[in-house]
Amino acid sequence: MPKSAASYGWEEGFSAEQHLSYIQDALDAYTSNGTRAPPAETGILYIATTRNNDKMTRSLGSSFSVSTRNGKLVSRRAVTFGADPYISWGYKAVNHETGHSICLPDYYPNTPDLPTGYYTGGWSIMGNVGGVAPDFFAWDKWRLGWLADEAIDCVLERGTTKHTLTPVEVEGGVKAVVVAQSDTSAFVVEARVAKGVDGNICAPGVLLYIVDTTLATSEGSIKVLDATPGSNGCGDDNGAEPLNDGTLSMNGKKSFEASDWGVKVTLIDDKNDQFSIEVQYS
Repeated sequence: MPKSAASYGWEEGFSAEQHLSYIQDALDAYTSNGTRAPPAETGILYIATTRNNDKMTRSLGSSFSVSTRNGKLVSRRAVTFGADPYISWGYKAVNHETGHSICLPDYYPNTPDLPTGYYTGGWSIMGNVGGVAPDFFAWDKWRLGWLADEAIDCVLERGTTKHTLTPVEVEGGVKAVVVAQSDTSAFVVEARVAKGVDGNICAPGVLLYIVDTTLATSEGSIKVLDATPGSNGCGDDNGAEPLNDGTLSMNGKKSFEASDWGVKVTLIDDKNDQFSIEVQYS
């Protein structure tokens, strides 16, 4: 690289222009200043720093496309890794920053007076990288095309309906029930269990959350609803959040009503990763 790590000003006030300059410096280094071909055009370019670089502690995902300085398009987006994959987050840093590069926002508040899990607890990699359940919400998997429409039950009319959910963490079945209030807001129900990347879930069950697509990153575009208000939550010392035990379960709270939405969800049964629920929409 043509400059020292510290000179990039990585930690404070790092602008998109500075980020692009760093990426292009890395491309110049890769191509030996144009004497070797750049990487083949791709969706996301990943750039990793060295393990001992303590001047770039955080990873960043770009919101811009990347070209070489002579105009050759390299990628639609880029992810640049700091030291955090090495010293703390591992693959989770990859998943979180890739989430940004495929247009997912941050679900944690960007304000020092609110805790990381204020909106979503530990239920999403985009809300808390170190949370107990660092998978993606079914809502996000659906809108990214990872879940087919057949995996979503949409409630379009008022009344009472029954559904059987399978957990987000396992393959097959219905992954979410969506009650759309408008073109930009929805009430979502999904099931989460301690499997896969969510192996540290401390309160498996039916998770409820609301979506508002008019809100920007870190403004609470997804908010998990707490079915067990007043509890202390659960999780280890690093991942404990009040919302972590906010699920419906057969050995706990079985019903939750969101009066502002006119929605009541009741867990009827839970056997062999089959969560039977009733949704009343009034």
